Amino acid sequence: GILEIVDGQQRLTSTALFLAAIRNHLAGRPTATMMIESIENEFLSTIDRRAGVRVPRLKLNVDDNDFFLKLTASDATENPPVPTRESHRRLAAALGEARAAIKRLVAPYSEVDQVGQLNDWLEFLEHNATVILLKAPDGAQAFRMFETLNDRGLKTSQVDLVKSYLFGQA
Repeated sequence: GILEIVDGQQRLTSTALFLAAIRNHLAGRPTATMMIESIENEFLSTIDRRAGVRVPRLKLNVDDNDFFLKLTASDATENPPVPTRESHRRLAAALGEARAAIKRLVAPYSEVDQVGQLNDWLEFLEHNATVILLKAPDGAQAFRMFETLNDRGLKTSQVDLVKSYLFGQA
């Protein structure tokens, strides 16, 4: 049930921050209540019915996860977490960039039309963004290529991931 991300953590984290920024931008608008609920329930978290708690869909490493959860919480605008590490400062800066981008995107539109414009972005992410999932039988196979490429400072493309996986299987 829980997948470990080998490549794409930054893209997924940036997307989650963008979604949280959209949700926060829409907060307090009666016409956006269902959209806010959709962002929270379909993209940012899910509900563990047995435990009766909300569970984030993306979990970062042990050093950054608590900060990330507080940063993407719906009340983070009023009660922002204080960064204590460089990675926390980068996460907070990325959220600031997402907020600024959203303000630029909706600036030409009336408040009513802003909701529709942001919904268009959500639909684009939902229906046009592509995520490739490859399941490796064990961590050693998944990380073998990354250790080799990262030691040499080479960038890994998605095509490289697929090739490495298929060569490993062959």
